[in-house]
Amino acid sequence: MVADCTPTVSVVIPAYNRAHTLGRALDSVLAQTFGDFELIVVDDASTDDTVRVAEATGDPRVRVLRHETNRRAAAARNTGIRAARGKYVAFLDSDDEWLPEKLHRQVAFLEGAAPDMLACCTAFRMVDGPHDFLKIPRLLSLREMYFGCDLGPGTTLMVRRDVFDGVGVNDESLYRYEDWDWSLRYARRYRMGCVAEPLAIVHRGPRPPAAPTAGAAERLLEVHAPVLAGLGRVFTRRVCATRWVELAEYFYRERNFSEGTRFLLRGILIWPLVRPGLYVLVLDAAFDIPLQRLLWRVLNAARGRAA
Repeated sequence: MVADCTPTVSVVIPAYNRAHTLGRALDSVLAQTFGDFELIVVDDASTDDTVRVAEATGDPRVRVLRHETNRRAAAARNTGIRAARGKYVAFLDSDDEWLPEKLHRQVAFLEGAAPDMLACCTAFRMVDGPHDFLKIPRLLSLREMYFGCDLGPGTTLMVRRDVFDGVGVNDESLYRYEDWDWSLRYARRYRMGCVAEPLAIVHRGPRPPAAPTAGAAERLLEVHAPVLAGLGRVFTRRVCATRWVELAEYFYRERNFSEGTRFLLRGILIWPLVRPGLYVLVLDAAFDIPLQRLLWRVLNAARGRAA
């Protein structure tokens, strides 16, 4: 591919102090069977060798953009979106990786998709230390998406670039959940496609701190309050309760039992019938027992027998 040609896909990798994992992400993109892409690495003011790793590829399809100050993931993705020239934009977190057929499968899917399906995610494998879990997305309604975002949009999302003109870019005021927020805004207008093949590997890193995550959750619910109100009072209570119980787990993992219990009670009081799996996570965090991993192993074993 000639360097000044317009590519079919613009791959955006935001990176902050990821010199130890960025090479793996870059290699997985450069090994794609679909080669008509540009690769935009947005360095978010790293203090390690992230830029050097990105520039060392020697591939003319790679561009490196730099922030002078750290502005977090939403801003880094937005810088990549604004610089993108491709028909499609695909995102990859700098500590994750793709399988070789990932771009090929998604481009083919979107080229043949319905007119209201302008973005898609893929199945992926979640690696959490020695544990490896398969996550297969499915078509979700807007209502379903308010209960959680298991699509892995930071690493599996591909979207037509012109969609950002109407939906907008990532909300840079969000400490977390910026990809979820964008997916919700997208889902108000269009359908999200899902490629059921596991075409990405997501490496679970350290959990973000609980306090700013709680602030981001409050902000997310505030921004979406008008839409939630239109979906009904009971629905809004269920969505809020899900967030509060999830935050209880975050605080319990930091051994902040007072805040964890406050959020747990807050959730239970407005709607106690959240997903049972959330209570499993809360027990896991509060008593430091591996309930979640045990259940994942049981579910994966059951899927294997069914297959």
